[in-house]
Amino acid sequence: MTDGPAIRPFDAQTDLDGVYRIVRSVWPMFCEARIETEYFAMQYLVNATSMNVAVSRDLLGFIAYRVCGSEPDTNVRSFSRLTRDLRTALEKTDRKFVEMMDMYSESDRKMFDGFKEDHDCEIILFAVDPTSHGKHIGKGLLNDCMGRLVENGCHRVALMTTNLCNYGFYEHLGFRIGNRIDIDGPSTKMILFVKDLV
Repeated sequence: MTDGPAIRPFDAQTDLDGVYRIVRSVWPMFCEARIETEYFAMQYLVNATSMNVAVSRDLLGFIAYRVCGSEPDTNVRSFSRLTRDLRTALEKTDRKFVEMMDMYSESDRKMFDGFKEDHDCEIILFAVDPTSHGKHIGKGLLNDCMGRLVENGCHRVALMTTNLCNYGFYEHLGFRIGNRIDIDGPSTKMILFVKDLV
C-alpha cells in the first residue's frame, strides 16, 4: 500500500473521534447516542494491547489486537477507566443497552471457551469506514497487524465476527472457522476465525 493510506500506531489524542465515527457507521444498530458508541467501542478496546489505524486525510480504519500475556501500550491503557465511567453513566440512563452489551460479552466468552485450539493473540475490534470499502484498506490493516503479531512471537491468531459481515474476506486471507454459536436466535451466529501465522 505504498500509494495508499499510512498505517501507524493509534494515538488516543488524535484518533479516538475517528474511531467513534467509524464504529457508529459500521454498527449503527448499537450506536444511536454518542455514549452508546463510546461504550460499544470501549467494551472491546479495553481488552487490546495495541491498536493501529489507517489514515489518509481522515481516519479510514482501525484494528485493535491483543497479544495474550502482554501489557497494553500507553495509547490503550486509559481505556479501562473510560469504560468504567461510561458503564456507570449508561447504567443510570440506558440499562437495556448495558445488558445487551453484557450479553454480547458473554457470547464472546462462550465462543472462546468452546474453542479447543490454542491461540496466542486475538484481533479484538477491526473496522473500515464503509465509504472506503473495496480500496484494500482492511486487507492492509489486517496484513500489517499479522506482521506485527509474528514480530511479537505469535503463532495463531483468533478473531470473532458474526454471519452478518463479509466473512468471506477472512476466508480469502487464510482464516478458517474455529467455532460458531447462535446469538439472538438461529439467524445470527457468532463465528470464531483462526489463522496460523507461522
